[in-house]
Amino acid sequence: MDTKTETETLTPRQEQILDCTTTLLREEGMAGLTVRKVAARVGFSEAALYRHYSSKDALLVGLLERLEGKLLAGLGVLAADCRRSVEERIEDCLRFHVAMVLEADGLPVLVLTEGASHGGLLAQQVRHLLRGYFKIMESLVEQLPHATGAEFSVRERVMMLMGLPAIAAVLCRALPSNLPRARLKNEMVHDWVNRLIGAQPAENVDV
Repeated sequence: MDTKTETETLTPRQEQILDCTTTLLREEGMAGLTVRKVAARVGFSEAALYRHYSSKDALLVGLLERLEGKLLAGLGVLAADCRRSVEERIEDCLRFHVAMVLEADGLPVLVLTEGASHGGLLAQQVRHLLRGYFKIMESLVEQLPHATGAEFSVRERVMMLMGLPAIAAVLCRALPSNLPRARLKNEMVHDWVNRLIGAQPAENVDV
């Protein structure tokens, strides 16, 4: 079997395979990822691994599905916490997203980028994850008091919010030793959100 559906659960063996795939990606990048290397890490023959994931793309789809489950489930819980203001929930969601990126050393963006450049199931999985992400975040931004008539559309605001996790991912890969992880998850997330969702529509000024 190649991938799991939304209602299926990964077996312990499949979790192990995906963990080894993640480790290999961390160490060697996308170019170094092969089914043979993953099988060696797990202690399988290639034939045995193929019973779970039939190709490199199938492994990447599996990683994306697991990422989607963790990311969207976490965001869904935070977005639904009506004890928090909508501004606080947006900040909570972005902090959760940044924390996931940092924990995975920027690998989610690497996998998403690779997936977006392919066709077939891999590209479909990327689109599915992004649609779920936008659905959750847009539902929050739409609740902002000044969302209607703002300078930027709801979709554009979510795109800008996504910028901080994307920057964090790039720096995780390029400059990991210089990355202020604690400040990124706290003060920088707070400031980023306040600047983006606090912006009022631009007013025309007669000169």
